[in-house]
Amino acid sequence: MIIEIYAIILLTAIFSTAITVFAGLSGGVGGVDVTSRTGMIISAACFGLWALLAINAFEITVHSGGEEFVRSYPQLAWIAVAGAMVALYSLFQAAITEFEQTGGL
Repeated sequence: MIIEIYAIILLTAIFSTAITVFAGLSGGVGGVDVTSRTGMIISAACFGLWALLAINAFEITVHSGGEEFVRSYPQLAWIAVAGAMVALYSLFQAAITEFEQTGGL
């Protein structure tokens, strides 16, 4: 994955995780209520972004001086794993809330 695309996905994952946590704590964003089903969908999308980042952290392509280098950043993979765990925790919380409110999906 090209470093610029990786950086855009990383920023998107950080922003979406922050919005997910904020929406989960406050129950909504911008006056719009977030239900537990919506929370599960958003959390699953965040988890997918973090998983994509963790997998691609080991083959990041950097273009410099007309040459192409492939680098590995295991530190970014650990950050992505931490972000995925936050998204997974949010997903489980939303699922438990859904089960309590409706008795199932």
